[in-house]
Amino acid sequence: MTFSEDEKTVYFTHTTENSTNFKLYKAVLDLEIQGYWKDVTELNVTTNDYSVENPFLNKVGNKLYFSSNMPGGFGGYDIYVADVIEDGTLKNIKNLGSKVNTSSDEKYTFVTPKNDYIYFSSKGHNGYGGYDVFRASIVNNDYINTVNLGSGLNTKKDEIGYLLVNPRQGYISVNKENEPENYDVYRFDMEQKEQELNVVVVENNSKVKLPNANVVITDEFGNTIKDIKTNVNGEIKLKIEPLTQYSITVNKEGYDPKASVLNTSNDNAFVTEVVKLNQKKAEIVDDAIVLENIFFDFNKVSIKEESQLSLNKVVDVLNENAEMAISINAHTDNKGSEKYNLTLSEKRAKSAYIYLISKGINKNRISYKGYGESQPLHKCENCSEIEDQENRRIEFKIIPVLTEN
Repeated sequence: MTFSEDEKTVYFTHTTENSTNFKLYKAVLDLEIQGYWKDVTELNVTTNDYSVENPFLNKVGNKLYFSSNMPGGFGGYDIYVADVIEDGTLKNIKNLGSKVNTSSDEKYTFVTPKNDYIYFSSKGHNGYGGYDVFRASIVNNDYINTVNLGSGLNTKKDEIGYLLVNPRQGYISVNKENEPENYDVYRFDMEQKEQELNVVVVENNSKVKLPNANVVITDEFGNTIKDIKTNVNGEIKLKIEPLTQYSITVNKEGYDPKASVLNTSNDNAFVTEVVKLNQKKAEIVDDAIVLENIFFDFNKVSIKEESQLSLNKVVDVLNENAEMAISINAHTDNKGSEKYNLTLSEKRAKSAYIYLISKGINKNRISYKGYGESQPLHKCENCSEIEDQENRRIEFKIIPVLTEN
């Protein structure tokens, strides 16, 4: 049986003398006579040939779940849900689908008060034997991320009738003797296990780790868990919950965005997810080769490994356009003196120049020049870290090639 939140309505199942099939009934509490139920009504969910079992009414009282072996399911007993209308009867009976139901039996539903998780027992999903308890997430009236609750609860015996009385405590019935109707009730406490997720973002072909990639992680309900950029090692780390489905979306300038799904289990304390990004090609726009910024560390002239990947795109453009010549123009932020920044930008432009030559580009097709802080993208006295980073840039300008008549 299952009660409404105010305990004035009960749904229960009952067999007749001539059948082992259960039927579903509703009754209401007579407030004038203590403990007396009236208006007992059979709800026409199935015919006499099929059974309805294990009703469960959600907290708000608008959805009733039950198990049935009615035809049209996936096999054995399936879990169904119906809308509860104002008079307490049911409409829009719907099978929960293949993410919950299997060709075997699924029974004993419990839905959390927030209507975000459904727990049930199944003989069909991957388990330890007999009935195991599983959990699925309820998202937009769909049921996703069906997971076994693990060996801390499930065994080779039957575990049924799982319910929570608060987020960390509940009750369950276990058939330790594997004999029909020989169940004992147990109370359990849950311990929250934390896992550490390490997301590593790399370029797909070279496997070079990519700093400054924007990583957004959401749970199965669409809640943003983390919105952060990868560190100098192309990584982020965060604490996550087991048995949860996460979506990982990665964006980085000059690369195609990538989205992936991560399903966590109870098995490991540390989880590593490698996200491989594909580079976009450089674009030729007007008088320039347009690509993502070439990054340098503060006060450094050496080209970072990730920026070598970007320069390789310039190599591709020059190889595809044999008559093209370019000027490498380097710029700095406004930290330090003008003279120092001018020298620094000249050295950075030369670093890119030397790299392109090392890749087989004729030096006669390339020139370079440093502009220091004289041509900032952001004119600011106290620039932010992002503004400084964008002011520290290299531009690849296409220059006319003079030919003899």
